[in-house]
Amino acid sequence: AKKEGGGAGSGSGYAVSRHFVVHLLRVLDALLGKGCGFDLVGYSLGGAVATYLARERPEQVGKLLLLAPALPDTIGEGFQAAAIAKPGDYHGYTTAEGIRNFMLHGLSFAPKLVPPTFILRGVARMRNDAAPSPDYWPGYVAAMLADQSKDKAFVETHGDALRQAFARTGTRVMIVTGDKDVICEPGKMWRLQDALGDAVSRNIVVPGYGHYGTDEPDAADFRPPDDNFVRVALRTHGVGFFGGSEQ
Repeated sequence: AKKEGGGAGSGSGYAVSRHFVVHLLRVLDALLGKGCGFDLVGYSLGGAVATYLARERPEQVGKLLLLAPALPDTIGEGFQAAAIAKPGDYHGYTTAEGIRNFMLHGLSFAPKLVPPTFILRGVARMRNDAAPSPDYWPGYVAAMLADQSKDKAFVETHGDALRQAFARTGTRVMIVTGDKDVICEPGKMWRLQDALGDAVSRNIVVPGYGHYGTDEPDAADFRPPDDNFVRVALRTHGVGFFGGSEQ
């Protein structure tokens, strides 16, 4: 990522979402071989990355499941403005335990994927060692949101091209969000559905859920929600969309 233009703050990490796309495409090419097809699940920022990737390689994407995708057009203006103005109040987890809880309970990572050593040597080290300032991680997120905010009309700008590409490739899309989500507003998902047209199989609003769960987390250290939006969305809708088992 440094070679691709650097990151926020100390210059470590990914400055903008397109850097994730560059990296992910390299990983997929290495794992599957160039030109191989795949299905994508993208949640929050990952939903934006998955959409950007589909724009770059529509012929390789069979199905695209977007869970509360954080595109410039779908992020709530109030949340985005607040997160940019006061980044420490959002994604500002202060302990390794808070980060791990967020990954396990907020993002539904499997425990084996986030052992304590990964948190301490990976995420926490990136936040603390690479940049001594405790504001590095929230500042990093704020910088990415600020970069996205420059492209307010992503759907308007790229929607026609995506719709035409998906019509050509037969790519199918499902969009799922929670009706209490203040980060990625469910009312804005219709813009994405309208732009993608017939490619969207379903646009589903899950009642009672915010961006993470039935209760949104505390700002500084993550408080696990009663249940997890990602898990519920995958279990109740994603399994059928992909035609596979819950596992």
